[in-house]
Order: sequence, then structure tokens, then C-alpha cells
Amino acid sequence: MFDKNGNLIGIITAKHAGAENASYAVKTSYLNSLIELLDDEPKLQTVSIMAKQDINTASEIVKNFVFIVEGR
Repeated sequence: MFDKNGNLIGIITAKHAGAENASYAVKTSYLNSLIELLDDEPKLQTVSIMAKQDINTASEIVKNFVFIVEGR
């Protein structure tokens, strides 16, 4: 999930199967807290490359990084 400036604010983790347009997401602040607990903390990008993009261009860029994981 991105805010209007193209900053990542959350990652959708689940969708409610019995409801239309209902999803669950984890806030990036929670993920950052978990990352800080790692022994080898990864270097994260701090400047958004999406901030200067219009919504259509931004959608084209991020679609390559969107994955659906389905359980059986």
C-alpha cells in the first residue's frame, strides 16, 4: 500500500474470503521494528522513487513486485 506521495505504508497480507474488498495489511512501522531485531540488518531505501510518479506510471512500476500467495 502506498500513500499519495508514493511512500510504502503497508503490505497487504491477507484477504477475507467471505467479504468483497476486505483485506488485512501490516504497517511498515511494524515491519521496520522487526527488521531492527535482525542480526544482520538489511540496508533499506529511504528515498521514494515513486514520489514523483503519476499514479499510472507508479502502477506500472510496482506491478512487477506484486505477488499472490494462495494456500490449499
